[in-house]
Amino acid sequence: VDAPMCRACVKEAFVDRRTTCLETGAYLANFAGCTNCGGREARSTPPRVDVDEDEDTYEEETEYDHVCATCGHVVASHWHKFASTETARRWVMAC
Repeated sequence: VDAPMCRACVKEAFVDRRTTCLETGAYLANFAGCTNCGGREARSTPPRVDVDEDEDTYEEETEYDHVCATCGHVVASHWHKFASTETARRWVMAC
């Protein structure tokens, strides 16, 4: 999954967070500020959610963007997946 980001808006592109999966998806410690307007506050766009469910499995994929709260410039796009079976649960995140 390719989750693009504005590399000028972050301190470090693709920070190695190891297994950390944040509920909000926002690793704001890495946000340097908006390259367009200099704004220092980001917000999330409404998520796009796709659910696939049957008797034995449940999968949910969520995509959304973090944008500058001042000018709307896209800082980063996020993708999360949650998968559950009778024996395991797995969360995956790319941003």
